[in-house]
Amino acid sequence: KRIGRDTSGGWDSRHPQLSAPYRSEYLPLLRRVGRGVRGYHEQLALARYFPRDDLGRERSYLDRLIEHARARGTHPVLGFSRSLARAAALKQTLGGYHVVIRRAPRQQWLSCRSYRGNGLPYFELCHLLILALAPPGSPAGALARSLGLPRPSPWARSLKR
Repeated sequence: KRIGRDTSGGWDSRHPQLSAPYRSEYLPLLRRVGRGVRGYHEQLALARYFPRDDLGRERSYLDRLIEHARARGTHPVLGFSRSLARAAALKQTLGGYHVVIRRAPRQQWLSCRSYRGNGLPYFELCHLLILALAPPGSPAGALARSLGLPRPSPWARSLKR
């Protein structure tokens, strides 16, 4: 149901009109019982943004998406948001061609912050959560601590699975 509603016109996305809803090509992969695509785990969205090991957890899920595209006679093109810290691991794990777009950090922050005024704090808060989840010894972890961001301990423990 959500895929059908998730269109560029459904919110102030600043995206052009699309001929089909976002991610509509994945409708055949959705479980009939339960939620989402088999192999996807919520930890993949944020908690695994800074991978500390190989992408074994992500691999089966991504392989399923790639195989789905090939079975449809198309080339798999995966687009990721919030993937900069995993870009190297994705390339090493999946091979193929990878294009990484690095937005200007200040411009990206201002874009995310602009939604706060419209009652949509998600984009701004999501970046802070990702930063808070950064490994303590990393540069991102040091920045998080300097900003006073707490490490989400009970939640982070449940996300390590």
